Amino acid sequence: MTHARRCVSPLLAEACTHFSVRNARFRCNLLAKCEHPFVMGHCFGPRPCFAVVLPQSSSTATLATKSMSESKTLRLLLAIMLNPDAKQKMGEVIAKLRAEHEHSDKFVKWVAPSLMHITLKFLGDVDVDGCEIIRKQLPTAVASHTGRFSLQFSKTGVFGCTHRPNIFYVGTQEDQTRKQFTDLAERVDSACNRAGFELERRAKTPHITLARTRRKLSKKQLNDLASLSESFLDYQFETPFDVAMERVALVQSTLSSEGAQYESLDEWSLNLC
Repeated sequence: MTHARRCVSPLLAEACTHFSVRNARFRCNLLAKCEHPFVMGHCFGPRPCFAVVLPQSSSTATLATKSMSESKTLRLLLAIMLNPDAKQKMGEVIAKLRAEHEHSDKFVKWVAPSLMHITLKFLGDVDVDGCEIIRKQLPTAVASHTGRFSLQFSKTGVFGCTHRPNIFYVGTQEDQTRKQFTDLAERVDSACNRAGFELERRAKTPHITLARTRRKLSKKQLNDLASLSESFLDYQFETPFDVAMERVALVQSTLSSEGAQYESLDEWSLNLC
């Protein structure tokens, strides 16, 4: 049985079937505007429809590209935004490191403290319908958590090799509040999964990103990067600082030449203990 009644174009209807072809299976919404809700390539109709992708030389492939380009999507994530005290502390760390490594701006992109956050889940590109599904799923997940808590940040770290890291971050020690963060992140992840998103495979580790390494570095810049990494990992906080876990935010990330810009679209408060 075909899904001709659900597809806009008769050309696409010819390719819209119940079966799939290995390495060529896509939801019908990638080829035509379906009347069902659409999240990350998944059709949420009562009977989700599949489509076989025709060769790129066909008119179907051209229509598919046009349909996708016309679809409005937002780059979204779910996060805890930092309080003013934490932002100030992160600003102090960055200022000290930049003073010690005056050319660091050439090989890393420092994150503005006003944009810093703790990511719970990165959603990627989501269309308007998908955004609304997330908004319906999140309140229950956030409310089901035990309540508000604080994370204590006290150590620096990097992702990637220590001499050539990709990310510079500030993290937490293993303690009971870190387990609370993991529980919250898992509840958020499960809610997103019910909305059609894949479950996270990586460990849920709370961290605040301070800098990202730039691409295509010269040999000298690579040496300078290794020096910055050594200084960063040796950095000692006089006292740990707390970040209150009070609200989960749905955040839009907009990429630009100056780095990502973040805007909170919605927020849900954790229960008062």
